[in-house]
Amino acid sequence: NSCNIVEFKTNDNEIGIMIKEFFIMKKKLVGDYQTLEGISLTDELTGISNRRAFFERAESVLKISHRYQTAFSIMILDIDLFKRINDTYGHLVGDDILKYLVNSIAKEMRSSDIFARFGGEEFIILLPDTEESGCYGLAQKIRTIIERNPYTDNKLRIPVTISIGISQFRDESKVRDIISRADEALYRAKDHGRNKVEIG
Repeated sequence: NSCNIVEFKTNDNEIGIMIKEFFIMKKKLVGDYQTLEGISLTDELTGISNRRAFFERAESVLKISHRYQTAFSIMILDIDLFKRINDTYGHLVGDDILKYLVNSIAKEMRSSDIFARFGGEEFIILLPDTEESGCYGLAQKIRTIIERNPYTDNKLRIPVTISIGISQFRDESKVRDIISRADEALYRAKDHGRNKVEIG
């Protein structure tokens, strides 16, 4: 039995083209990966960080705060009676109100703050280098801005209020423990009549 060996000859020009095509493909794949990574960390409706992105960044802040003994605070806010808004005006209007809320709050954020949609009509903000008093002041400012500026679109004018719970880092080992205190404070704000800020 004989084995025929076929020799492929490639000139320098073809090699150059192949290398160029390889790097173009590699660049596209890296770009596609970065796009997918960005999508996976962003809330599709509002364009801000999602829950996963929040926890990734919050863990970094927690480590820094432990290492350098710096303060940070968390606030959780929730739109009051949002189900009633959806039932009355429809989910498309409800979605627009979520975007209106995000745009209103984003104007008050520093570049270092972490602002994320936590789920449904609930949002979370982490404020690095911020003690409880500073967090409380900002929470009251945000609450007042939303209360005084109803959502408007064409003939619609819908009053919106939010309830907020806040908590400050107290040397906890887990971000979830700090969130838990803010969450409990949020529910107290709801129980005490809504449109309030409570400290956890």
